[in-house]
Amino acid sequence: MKEYKHYLFIWVIFAALVSTGALAVEMTEGYKITTTEYFGLRNLGLPYLIVIAITVTLPSIAVYPIIFLPLSLLFHRWMKSKWIQHIIMIVIGASFGAWFFYEQYSHYSGYELQVKSSVIIFAFIGLIYSLMERLIKKSAKLAS
Repeated sequence: MKEYKHYLFIWVIFAALVSTGALAVEMTEGYKITTTEYFGLRNLGLPYLIVIAITVTLPSIAVYPIIFLPLSLLFHRWMKSKWIQHIIMIVIGASFGAWFFYEQYSHYSGYELQVKSSVIIFAFIGLIYSLMERLIKKSAKLAS
C-alpha cells in the first residue's frame, strides 16, 4: 500500500489540471461570447470559479478513481513505454477537450468559437498529467 500513496497526490493534481483546462478554455473561447444569455467568466467574474468548482472540479474528483486510477495502474504494471503512455494521455485529453467544448459551447453559434483551442488545451493538460505522474512515481521510488 505504501507504494501507491503517490496516487492520492496525483489525484489532486488531476483535479487541478482539469479545472485549469476548463478555465483556460473559458478564457480563450468563452470571452468571445458577448450575449447576455451566457454567464461565463466575463459576466460573472470571480463567482464563475465556484461554478467551475461545482461543474468541473467535483466531477473530475469522482472520475479519477473510476477511470484514471485503473488506467494508471495498468500503465504502471504492463506498459513500460513512456512514450505510448504520453500519447494515450494526450489523446484522452484531446478527446475530453472536444467533448467539453461541445457540452459547454454548442448552443452558441455565430461567435467564431473554435473547438481546436479546447482540444489543444486539454491535449496539453493530458501531457502535463502524464509527465507529472511519471515524475511523482520516480520520486516515490527514490524516497522508498
